[in-house]
Amino acid sequence: MTRRGQAVPPAVREEFLRLTAQALEALPCGRIEVSRATQSMAPLFVGGERLAWSRTATAPRTGDLLLYLQRPGPIVHRVLGRAADGGWRTKGDNRPACDLLGVPDREVLGRIVAFERDGAVYSLEGRGARGYARAAALLSRGGD
Repeated sequence: MTRRGQAVPPAVREEFLRLTAQALEALPCGRIEVSRATQSMAPLFVGGERLAWSRTATAPRTGDLLLYLQRPGPIVHRVLGRAADGGWRTKGDNRPACDLLGVPDREVLGRIVAFERDGAVYSLEGRGARGYARAAALLSRGGD
């Protein structure tokens, strides 16, 4: 995060993260755009897609796409199961290994339920999407 070519002080970055979390935690659902700066979820998401997310009362399942808040901000990665630290074990589909830190329940904002690309909306709910999600999780685990 830079401000006109200057590094943003860590205290400002932390306050930005805190305010972002506070704003998102107040919402039951929403939409978020995928950054073009990362390719962690390629080829499914390459940047510019709009993701619809929703809070759920049920625990995430293997293959679900979680929206959670960690440094540097909102992140969407796939659930591979429980981590040793009790959080959720996650991984970007295009990453070589699992995320180092488990995602605690308190950092989970919701799960991705649909995405929009080039004006078309694709649901991530239903049997076909669920099967794809599980298969993608198995493939991701294989690369870990």
